Amino acid sequence: MTVLPTGWVNGSKLLSALRFLRLSAWALIRHRPDVIFCHMTEVQNLILAPLARIVRIPIYLWYAHMSLSPYLKISYVLSNAIITSTKFSCPIKGSKVIEIGQAIDSATFNGPEFRGPIRKLIHLGRFDESKNISILIETVSNMRNEYPELTLEIVGTPSNLKNQSFASLILERYKEEKWLNFLPSIPRAQVPNKLIESDCFIHAYEGSLDKILVEATFVRKPVVTRNHGYLEEFGSWSDSIPSTLELELRSLLSRSDQEIAIEVNRRHEIATNNHDISSWVHKLNSILIR
Repeated sequence: MTVLPTGWVNGSKLLSALRFLRLSAWALIRHRPDVIFCHMTEVQNLILAPLARIVRIPIYLWYAHMSLSPYLKISYVLSNAIITSTKFSCPIKGSKVIEIGQAIDSATFNGPEFRGPIRKLIHLGRFDESKNISILIETVSNMRNEYPELTLEIVGTPSNLKNQSFASLILERYKEEKWLNFLPSIPRAQVPNKLIESDCFIHAYEGSLDKILVEATFVRKPVVTRNHGYLEEFGSWSDSIPSTLELELRSLLSRSDQEIAIEVNRRHEIATNNHDISSWVHKLNSILIR
């Protein structure tokens, strides 16, 4: 492996682009790769694509985000294909968009059979307003009127100063609630065990299909979400798509532990078939080396 730092500076896009182009041209001439694979870098992909076309090297972009930029639109035209995880993980549709799953290591994300009962709910992810943290808290708070044993643990850290202010307001507002616990982000290696310690994963983000949803499914936890991509692929506790978070949680809690276990195992099988890293690598290789 050869690593070539490009020194990209967000506040200096033109100079960064020229520096990236110069270094990339040298690398293509020097190493003459069989294929170019860009990971979540639609801008750099767009810079490289015309050059790749000239020297006849296939170029692919991995993109798993619902944000649609003009760079992505042009990259779709100039690249051989855009590779993504699911149809709900890329804002562009077309014959050049290829879905290959989420690449979850099932050896790491592997939990025991669901036993129940459901008491401890958990959410892992950025403590950002876009993740609809307020809706999570309000939903569980409302459900505690009927299920007072429910608790909620929110694990995550704000991604920027704006969301730091949002998080501070939430922490202040709910600081007296004993059933609600806040923790900062944890190392990636601790995520599987943290999920296993809980009874249910709850999630309110409505954009792309967050990887953590599939990871929670791999460890055999019931997942409560209103995320359309997840509901379409794995199903809804309320048998309703679209659905609301409260409806999903209420429907889950109304089921017996045996019914939940059967559904959790069904979802686990879907996750294994569609998102295991072994099949992901095979699919990716079959695209890049064809």
